[in-house]
Amino acid sequence: MFKSIVVGVDSSEHSLYAQTFAFYLARRLHASVLGLHVVDILSLEEPLLNDIAAPADVESYLQTPRLRETLTARGHRLLEAFAAAAAREGVAAHTALDFGLVANQICERSKSADLVVLGHRVRQADAPATPGGIAAGVARKASATVLICPVSGRELRRLALAYDGSERARKAMHTAAELASGLGASLTVLSVSRDAQSAQARLAQARSYFEPYGMSVEFRHLTGDAPHEIIAFIRQTAPDALFIGAYGHYRIVEMMLGSTTEHVLRNAPCPLFLSR
Repeated sequence: MFKSIVVGVDSSEHSLYAQTFAFYLARRLHASVLGLHVVDILSLEEPLLNDIAAPADVESYLQTPRLRETLTARGHRLLEAFAAAAAREGVAAHTALDFGLVANQICERSKSADLVVLGHRVRQADAPATPGGIAAGVARKASATVLICPVSGRELRRLALAYDGSERARKAMHTAAELASGLGASLTVLSVSRDAQSAQARLAQARSYFEPYGMSVEFRHLTGDAPHEIIAFIRQTAPDALFIGAYGHYRIVEMMLGSTTEHVLRNAPCPLFLSR
């Protein structure tokens, strides 16, 4: 179960969603929370400063030492607000401010945590499907389970697991079982395939795994393309969160064929637990 939680802290509303969810889990699971703000070193690069400063004639203000000082002070203010919010919620929390590449620093902190919680903006229907981003970068490399929050937190009562039989999916299944059992939540296990026989074999594995837990678990076979069927299921049934394995192929294969995880991450309107 999660006892050590890292939550990314910045000034966005999605960071507040992540904070709310981290505090909720910390209270329910008696966990401690680390609020982490990362000053991105890319924002201190001279070429970027020159591009920004030249049109506005603000070179003197955007000199690297001055900008570093400004961003550091801003980070400390955000962390002070985070600590105050944790105290109001009765959550054991501490804070840290790091310098570096944001995803890399979060992944480094994940080595001593059970869960990383991040906010994430879901792609709008008419927006281009650009790959990458901090959430995807962390999900690919973090040592801990990653919880992505595109919406404000709510109690976890109805959970779902996308299960394809892979090693990462089995890790996601373990996380789902432990959390659903600990929270007294119901769980729906999905297997998506055009081959009914293989899907039923996966669901049989899942049934065997969950049997000792004595939980309320529903097993469903969906026919079609996994990324689209998973998103359609989420939109139709509105689970409180989905568990899924994080990136099951080599990066070059995913770039060529696409990734179920990437598609779900970009489009899911509910929180996601991603396991590697």
